[in-house]
Amino acid sequence: MGNDNDNNYFISHMRNFSGREKFDFAHLYATFLLHSHDSVINRAIPMFEGIALEQNMWYIRLAGTNALNQLMEMYTHRQKETRDRIAMLKNANSSPAQLNQLENMVAQTDDQINKIAGILHSIKTQEKDENLRQIYKI
Repeated sequence: MGNDNDNNYFISHMRNFSGREKFDFAHLYATFLLHSHDSVINRAIPMFEGIALEQNMWYIRLAGTNALNQLMEMYTHRQKETRDRIAMLKNANSSPAQLNQLENMVAQTDDQINKIAGILHSIKTQEKDENLRQIYKI
């Protein structure tokens, strides 16, 4: 799992890149985050939002949006797996404590999904570049 020390490396180095380097680094960072705790991911989300909104080159803004989409897919997959596990445990008459813990995980995942979805919606509605508007299907 990625931790805060590893995350600090990414955060400090992201500022040093521009152009194609930032595009590639954003993808690498998002891949790292797929194996990180929510607290680490939450520190990165505003950085990707900033890239998606503030970079001059449209393809760099796309890298920020793509990173957020990767996180959204990871959370959606995690949510489905957790709900499937809840259904399996209910059929097996598992303890309420186990079910409660998994239901809390679903609620936390819902929060993450809603947060990222809101950011993505905001990014897409603010976009003026025609290349990105086509990609975003606006």
